[in-house]
Amino acid sequence: MNFNIKNTILVFLLLYSLPVFCLAQNSAYSKAESQNVNLVFHYNLLETVNELDAAASLDVWSKKWLEEWNKKNNIKYLVSVHITKNISQIERLLNSGEITLLAVSSIDYLRFKDILKIEPLFVSGSHDSNFDQFFIIANPKSQIENLSNIKNKKLIIPPGVLSQISNIWLSGLTHKQFGESVENIFSKIDVSNSAIQTVLQVYFNKYDICVIDKNSFDIICDMNPNISKELIILEKSDKFPHSVMMLFNTNDSHIKKFVKENALGLENDDYGRQLLKLFKVQKIIPYKKEYMIGINKLFKSNQEMQSNSKN
Repeated sequence: MNFNIKNTILVFLLLYSLPVFCLAQNSAYSKAESQNVNLVFHYNLLETVNELDAAASLDVWSKKWLEEWNKKNNIKYLVSVHITKNISQIERLLNSGEITLLAVSSIDYLRFKDILKIEPLFVSGSHDSNFDQFFIIANPKSQIENLSNIKNKKLIIPPGVLSQISNIWLSGLTHKQFGESVENIFSKIDVSNSAIQTVLQVYFNKYDICVIDKNSFDIICDMNPNISKELIILEKSDKFPHSVMMLFNTNDSHIKKFVKENALGLENDDYGRQLLKLFKVQKIIPYKKEYMIGINKLFKSNQEMQSNSKN
């Protein structure tokens, strides 16, 4: 009788402790497998979106996909989103190994590639070509027929990355035409609140001339066809990648696979389209060196021009 009681107690203890043991093992496994995925975005990729709103949207998007990924692969990743306003902060995060995925403008990548020291994984851009093309738009009421007529006129430019790339392109054109910097050509230069507002300011004759990307111009012309009839395009740029993304500090094949699978095809998902809209791009595609040829040529030409102006 005592033997049976002892056996019963022993069996009970074993059955009771087994789930506790398994739970402890699973907890240890989860702890061992958990890893932070740090997504870092440069602020100028955003046009006029509030920094906190952008961070919240990015956080929702990343957690949504990571939750599905964790369940599918029985792996625990924790995601954090950072939006930074200066390259020194990016450099600090890089040196401390706190960046998994970094997104910067194509110009910033070229400017700081000696610091970044890594080749991009993706590029992004606008419209069906995947790249940005810029127009110089003028209002004929301002007596502008070509670039030779733009001196002492009022210029308005879009915010964010669009301003960064378009300014470099415009600087090259004006230097070639007049041998002077943009600041010395125009009587007034302002940055608008949005790309579409940039065009409207010229359409309503508040400004004489603007630089705008093709995608934004097409959108506003669809909304108001009279704009394309009443404004004139003075110049068209080559096509440039909007931004680049780089993957850092991971030998984890799961993270690499997660990033690749979820970055490509964002345009086919509701959450993905919202994210792309946040950055004013239509699609993300795998990086190829030839995609950077045009923007690299523009960047180097601008550096040479600035160097010569100092001498």
